[in-house]
Amino acid sequence: MPAPARSASVGRNSLRGPGFATVDMLLSKNVALSTTASVQFRLEGFNIFNRANFAAPVAASATPLTIGARGIGVINTAAGRITSLVGDARRMQFAVRFNF
Repeated sequence: MPAPARSASVGRNSLRGPGFATVDMLLSKNVALSTTASVQFRLEGFNIFNRANFAAPVAASATPLTIGARGIGVINTAAGRITSLVGDARRMQFAVRFNF
């Protein structure tokens, strides 16, 4: 039988989750066809380093301490776990734009 747990007072927002960071890049080349017409080639990359951005830990739905049978506190082992990702994976796109 696990040892009974006790409730403690911890300030709000005292724990911080993982940060969110992505690096986006754009390369473009303009080519003049005449005095009024031009073509633009674009290569765009989003999250080019393919960094994994983790979601906030589970806290709202899973409380760290619940009151079990006979009034004894039970520690919830699922509280505080990071179970998902946020943001997109690396994405590249190429575009050609004709200006006249």
